[in-house]
Amino acid sequence: MFRKAVFVLWTVVCLGALPAAAADKADKGEKADKVEKGGKVVLRLPGGRLLRAAEHGTLQAESFIPAARETFELVALPKQQVAVKSPDCRWLVSDGRDGHTPRLESGPAGPGRDATFELVAAGAGRFALRSWISGEVLAFDPPAGPPKAKATAGTLPRRTVEVYRIRELPAILETVLPAAVRAIVGEELSGKEYDKTRKHKIEKYVDLPDPTLKDLKRTKRHQVLGLTEEYRVQAKLDGQPDFQMPAMPLLAGCGEGECGLMLFAVEARLPVQGRVQYQVQGAASASTGYRTTVRLSAVAEVPLERRGKDLTVGSPVVLDLSVSLAHLRLSNDLLEAVHRQVERYVNHELEHNEGRLREQANKALKKALSAHEVRIPLAGYLGLTL
Repeated sequence: MFRKAVFVLWTVVCLGALPAAAADKADKGEKADKVEKGGKVVLRLPGGRLLRAAEHGTLQAESFIPAARETFELVALPKQQVAVKSPDCRWLVSDGRDGHTPRLESGPAGPGRDATFELVAAGAGRFALRSWISGEVLAFDPPAGPPKAKATAGTLPRRTVEVYRIRELPAILETVLPAAVRAIVGEELSGKEYDKTRKHKIEKYVDLPDPTLKDLKRTKRHQVLGLTEEYRVQAKLDGQPDFQMPAMPLLAGCGEGECGLMLFAVEARLPVQGRVQYQVQGAASASTGYRTTVRLSAVAEVPLERRGKDLTVGSPVVLDLSVSLAHLRLSNDLLEAVHRQVERYVNHELEHNEGRLREQANKALKKALSAHEVRIPLAGYLGLTL
């Protein structure tokens, strides 16, 4: 009964906000096919990393979630042109040497010719920046990355810089969505135990002299060590997980009413208990219980698309995932060397299961987004903002 009452309350609040939002949109006189050329934007690369203002006018691609240094201002200019201003008030320009590499340049209060761009299509509902001087679309390659693939006729460079407007989700969604994900994570982990045994062969060889009359320098390889190392890791949840979603920005395309992306930053601390058993066949064995905290941080995106009156919410994709241990405590009073071994085994299991963790995170987000408590206010809000 309580859940039904809360659900009705959410629906009333969201539906009550729709007329005002619709009226506000009508006052602006925006059309579905009009390109919006103003406001806060991010510069995003394929794969999800965002460009940020760095030293000496350079740009770097590190974060997946926009913060102050990743937030730029899109400035509308006459004749359907635009300029982009960095957080430290420098203008985005294309490098004169190749015409497409973005960099930042200090200058007058207003943008010059080299800081003038036009928004061009970079795919379904996505937009890029084309330099007014060089005619090239901005493309970015990290210094340590692979060489940039050359653009062929009718295609854009492989690492095209795409432009998205930043939108904030309403407070109701910032409250409802983390609660839904937290409940699903607890449901998925509660009462389930991880139990895996792995074997690893350790072999060492040395080359010893084995001369012959024809070859006095000949050597022969001899095995000096041949062991099979086996370890078993067991783990299960040991209490309630601490789960936070500190950022949930909405990235909307510059074409009004087209498509966008919802981003989720997730941070979790999972209390875990288990047991590690280790043995070298015919040599030694050890076993100990442990308690630890698994720290998880991830960034995921959910593609959104509106076709007419229909809004499609795509499948979540984890862009970045980091898993580590904190405060490992053993049941036995073991030597520090053994303590490090136990930590290594547990960390190895976390690394080995990274793909599985990504898959489970995607499933949890998808399940949360499909819940009635989230879907109705989400659809109502996104249908007006994209």
